[in-house]
Amino acid sequence: MHPLNGAFFVSKRTRTSLNKSLEKLIELQDIDTRLYEIEELKGGLPEKVKTLATQIENLKTENDESSTRIDEIAKEVRSAAQIIEDGSVKLAKYKEQLYLVTSNKEYDALLKEIDLIKS
Repeated sequence: MHPLNGAFFVSKRTRTSLNKSLEKLIELQDIDTRLYEIEELKGGLPEKVKTLATQIENLKTENDESSTRIDEIAKEVRSAAQIIEDGSVKLAKYKEQLYLVTSNKEYDALLKEIDLIKS
């Protein structure tokens, strides 16, 4: 019989290899535990981040559309201001001409022009 009275004999090399394997398993378990803790900490954050990113993109699109509309309105305002300026110049010109007319027909025609510009 073996000197260890039936005990399982493991060589020193095998024992060293088993110890290294156990250390690696313990290290792997520690890493798995830490990953689990991180997953728990993160909770619903990825979904929240995704939702917020979508909202940001939607707001950027709305902002771009609003900026485009603001540019269009500014263009319309400039055009309207030019029309008003042109009308004011014509109105002033026709008012000056009122004093230079020599007939009722010319006077009536100028008054009609002035009324058209004012409306």
